[in-house]
Amino acid sequence: MLDFHVLGALDVIRDGTRVALGGFRQRAVLAALIAHPNETIPLASLIDLVWTDPPATADGTLHNYISRLRAAIDERAKNDWRFLRREEGGYVLRVDPDRIDAERFTANVSEARRYTADGRDEDAVAAYRAALDE
Repeated sequence: MLDFHVLGALDVIRDGTRVALGGFRQRAVLAALIAHPNETIPLASLIDLVWTDPPATADGTLHNYISRLRAAIDERAKNDWRFLRREEGGYVLRVDPDRIDAERFTANVSEARRYTADGRDEDAVAAYRAALDE
């Protein structure tokens, strides 16, 4: 099971153990994919997110970063990668949003607001506490 942490330091946790991730730009690729779970991000967009002034080798370097990320966090499922997939024109991180701390935080805050609107103050406090625990 993978958990993605973006609130604070960028971390990937596999079965309770922190996964070693690469350098700044490789982490930037992963952060962009985590920020848009289950959405294909075009190669050009990933390149723009990683470099201010992309080198001529940006395409190849980006594919290299993805390859290294796969080696660190992914696993093969049949003939394809389970989490980091190449799709038409880009890459996608296939992940249950509940495995991303920022998504859980947002869900807890939304739930707390609904409780507040319904006058369920104790439930709202519990939901806000759960959000802060993320």
